[in-house]
Amino acid sequence: MAVSPAPKPPPQLIGELERLYELGWRGSVFMVDDNFIGNKRNVKLLLQELAVWMVEKQDPFTFSTEASVDLAQDTELMELMIACNFRSVFLGIETPDEASLTVTKKFQNTRDSLSESIDTINEMGLRIMAGFIIGFDGGAGGGGRSHRSI
Repeated sequence: MAVSPAPKPPPQLIGELERLYELGWRGSVFMVDDNFIGNKRNVKLLLQELAVWMVEKQDPFTFSTEASVDLAQDTELMELMIACNFRSVFLGIETPDEASLTVTKKFQNTRDSLSESIDTINEMGLRIMAGFIIGFDGGAGGGGRSHRSI
């Protein structure tokens, strides 16, 4: 089941989850957003309300979403995600090559060590699904770009 959190206020999203619950859905819910943590203040407010709801309903759902690698820099946010039963996060890693990341303007992937960021997120308890771009224009792979996920 997929649900999009942005730009919905927390009560609206909780209401949608409540409806899924009433319909009998139990299981995985993907929070569909290009970057779930794009507005950290708002997502923390959402997660605080969601944590209470999840306890009241005895954790009927597990969640996954998509975020940027800089999630690793916000322990509070990762702790809130874990408290809400988030199990996995899709990261647009793109490439480990810093020059290519600069060309594609993925600066959030160059601010800190990519491997350390991935380790931090994983150690917090979030399973990582990674997306890579194969064949950058002008790069050793030639040709255009294509996304591959693992």
